[in-house]
Amino acid sequence: METQERLNRLEETLYFQDKMLKDLSDVLARQQMQLDQLEHTLERCVSQIDYLREVLSARPEDVRPPHHLPDNPIC
Repeated sequence: METQERLNRLEETLYFQDKMLKDLSDVLARQQMQLDQLEHTLERCVSQIDYLREVLSARPEDVRPPHHLPDNPIC
């Protein structure tokens, strides 16, 4: 194989490797953004679950009957 031909093949290989590395970096950045969003959503869900556990663990005598709640459409 001629030296110039080998050099051209090496440059071509380097070009495609650089492109693939950039593409992988872009994918990784997008995945990190998705992970950050999922972590935020999970934190909100855990907070809501904690709140619901607190509400549901209240003693029945501490809970107002439905007809005393302000958002009851019957009243």
